[in-house]
Amino acid sequence: MSSQVYTTPYTNRDPSADGTQKRTFHDAIRNLFPGASTLLALVANGKIEKGQLTKGKGMISKTSTSTRRYEFGTYTPLTVQFTVESVNSANITIAGATTGMVLKRAILNTENMDVGRISSINAATKVITVTPVTSSFNVAAGDKLLLMAAAYEEGSSNPYRIMKDFDTNYNVCQIMRYPVSIAASAKGTPHYGVKDFFSRIKENNVIEGNILTEHTMLFGERATTSTTDLTSDATLGDSFGMMRGLWNWAATTFDCGGAMTPDKFRTNLALALPNTISSNQKVVMLTSRDVFAEMTGWIYDKYMVTESGDMKKFGVKSEKFMTAGPDIEVIQHAAFDRGSLRNKAIIFCPEDVLYVAREGRDLQPRKGIGDNSFDGYEDEIFGELTIAELTGGYNVMTVENWFTL
Repeated sequence: MSSQVYTTPYTNRDPSADGTQKRTFHDAIRNLFPGASTLLALVANGKIEKGQLTKGKGMISKTSTSTRRYEFGTYTPLTVQFTVESVNSANITIAGATTGMVLKRAILNTENMDVGRISSINAATKVITVTPVTSSFNVAAGDKLLLMAAAYEEGSSNPYRIMKDFDTNYNVCQIMRYPVSIAASAKGTPHYGVKDFFSRIKENNVIEGNILTEHTMLFGERATTSTTDLTSDATLGDSFGMMRGLWNWAATTFDCGGAMTPDKFRTNLALALPNTISSNQKVVMLTSRDVFAEMTGWIYDKYMVTESGDMKKFGVKSEKFMTAGPDIEVIQHAAFDRGSLRNKAIIFCPEDVLYVAREGRDLQPRKGIGDNSFDGYEDEIFGELTIAELTGGYNVMTVENWFTL
């Protein structure tokens, strides 16, 4: 390429122009990642040995499994409240099953406080009869009946038994791989801002991998049938396992109706939380910047009573909002800044969530995975893991339609 001849004073050239002019490049390269690893920051850190975490603190506990499917049990109490569907003389038809009722158990009509004892049950027709204990036992469609202890006669025998087994829940370990590769020649080429460009790529890869892992922990879904852990991909010709994320574990949803208010949050949402969550439990809400900004406005307008959150020690910013139920610690999560997730949130108890890794396959680096003939370097972050929501989703609630998009 021939050089250019100048007949005017030499001036600064565009960076793409020919010549020997140097560029000034800042030594530090700024990462533009969204706030990453918010959820993983709450997971206990440390090495797992023999299924036990050897060290580290965190709100979400950590364990391991030897199998792809990780199972856990929950005990859901027998039903103690029933709704009256209709009444025909002495026959009371129950809406839904009569499971939980046995003969001789006392029963209360919470609408008028009448008390009686169950005298007959027809599980097939869902019809019961009740002997009044108070002066009468009056019921109407829609009334709520509350079970009480059985009332047995003296010298009774053969008491009516009722027992319930545990419910079995499970999640599936998902294999995750985040590889990076560089040609040997390129690895030795100097770059602005970093001394070792390949190390820089690998650092970024860890952050990128954590973002995608958290998205899966929140929104992933396992195979549609419980008879298999795998989903088939006809296009790629393989089968894969995926974990169910917290969103899909949720047993309850609260609809804000497009207009959330401090009073709705403090009262309606709090009362809609599952009654399996006690007022003293640690409760966390992950949501978007939009929702968090609106809630901080409530603080400044003195509509809500708050205190500083407890997440700072994990490197996570939070605000604790006091409600008619438990205090709810609200955390911004970058995933909720995407699309219609901006007006949604998820509420859960960290102590009920378990981070589970296959034995020896927790998220970790693995070097030299490239082919033997490859003139370069290829490393990866890999892992096989899942989460367990130990209440089977009972203590998880999604929040939707915070505002109108």
